[in-house]
This record gives sequence, C-alpha cells and structure tokens, in this order.
Amino acid sequence: MAERAVLSIARLLGRRVARERFEELQAANDNKVHPPEKKPSGGEGGDGGGH
Repeated sequence: MAERAVLSIARLLGRRVARERFEELQAANDNKVHPPEKKPSGGEGGDGGGH
C-alpha cells in the first residue's frame, strides 16, 4: 500500500517537473528571432503578378 502511494506521488512530481520544463522551453522559443512571413505583393491572385 505504501509503495503504491510513493509511486503515485513520484508520478505527480514527474508530471509537474515535465510541465515546468515544457513551459521553460516554450518561453525560450518565444525569444528566438523568426523570419518575417512572406505576404503576396499586390494583385488578387497572390502570385505577385498584379495583372
């Protein structure tokens, strides 16, 4: 019975640590410089032709 409780607590702690680590990685990714998105230049077709 005690072993079951210990395993349950360990599982909860592991999930918490994993969640915190994931959030840290997401915050680190937010700081990276992303290339600007390419937008169509004029025209309705979005091919840049503009005719």
